[in-house]
Amino acid sequence: MELQRFDDKGIQLFDLESQQTFRYSKLDDNGKATQKDTTAKSPEPSTSLKLSLSDLEGYWITEKKDVVLSLKKDGTFYMDIDNTKHRIYTGKYQYHVTVKSLVLNVEEVKAEPLGKPLSGEKRKFDFKVQTFENGVLNLTEDGEVWIFKFDGK
Repeated sequence: MELQRFDDKGIQLFDLESQQTFRYSKLDDNGKATQKDTTAKSPEPSTSLKLSLSDLEGYWITEKKDVVLSLKKDGTFYMDIDNTKHRIYTGKYQYHVTVKSLVLNVEEVKAEPLGKPLSGEKRKFDFKVQTFENGVLNLTEDGEVWIFKFDGK
């Protein structure tokens, strides 16, 4: 099992073998949920997840359009997080089919429009692929859900 979320509302676990997500809510003394769980929920993983490296190549964008991810055929990537601050990450990526892991190894981080290198930013994103259906890629990383829609090659 992989721990995806642990907070005051409960925990969320992901079974790597069965590809299923399990959510547990904290209960009060009467056996009722203490708070409504408002955390973004990822759809249940597909049992026949078929995703190849060529499926990943192209431009991906989140629903809020606050993250743009470009995965290039040559194994490099470009990711722009937060369209107002423009934290731009570049480097090389790897997709591990057997463990359904997309790893972005950051080589450079810049803030636009200044173009200055940033320090103290993440140097690696280790995404776990939860689902891939109809051009929608559902990933988790450190308990956070990232949902990207394919935006073209």
